[in-house]
Amino acid sequence: MHTEAEARALVQTIGEYSVYHFDKKNLQKLAVRYQPATEHADIFVATKNGAREERDAIYEKFIEEIIPLYIDDATLTLRFFEPSSPIFDETREEAANILGAKNKSYIMA
Repeated sequence: MHTEAEARALVQTIGEYSVYHFDKKNLQKLAVRYQPATEHADIFVATKNGAREERDAIYEKFIEEIIPLYIDDATLTLRFFEPSSPIFDETREEAANILGAKNKSYIMA
């Protein structure tokens, strides 16, 4: 189990490394939700064009770069959403319910 500070740092680095490895030019939006109680992180992605090739390239980087980097820290899930999904707006009630008060989150700037 991670401390509060460790959980915040973990979700921040998962988000930053995901943006780096997925290549920001392919991303329209990216968010990470980390649940400290289960040590599980969801990475939510909306691609620029929604093209299958973009999703395949991101999924490949997820498997090759992100999972091995965090294998000892958290289980990871990659999910693709439309850019208009409430998951990317942490001020909306739907996102707040999904992200949860005790969970840590990262939203790509």
